[in-house]
Amino acid sequence: MPGVPVDLRRISRSGHIGSYFYKVHGAGCRFVSDNGTEVDVDFAADGSEVFDLWRLRGCGLSLPEPLDVTDQEMRSAVQSLQPLLNEVRPGWFGVANWSSQDEVRRRRRHMRPQASSSRPWWRSARRS
Repeated sequence: MPGVPVDLRRISRSGHIGSYFYKVHGAGCRFVSDNGTEVDVDFAADGSEVFDLWRLRGCGLSLPEPLDVTDQEMRSAVQSLQPLLNEVRPGWFGVANWSSQDEVRRRRRHMRPQASSSRPWWRSARRS
């Protein structure tokens, strides 16, 4: 599956996560909640989730109280969320500064105990 993160190859192409049904497609995944709300994202080469205005409109129209707005209103709303969101390529948006590899590295760094000496952290731990 070109363009799909390796992790998606380890899960079923469809299934349930909490109250959402999901189905992997082409370069992304579509989620549908129990109340019918749909969220459709594609995955960038780095594994981050991206969306365009068409997907955003579909989500709004699928809400229990459908929300239908113009492209300009959606673009203004997305732009108002900068720097939280950025335009990753023309017409496609994602969470700013997100990279799945960067997130993995960040989590691993925070999980390591901080050593108080020059010895590696795993040798700094006291034995009881």
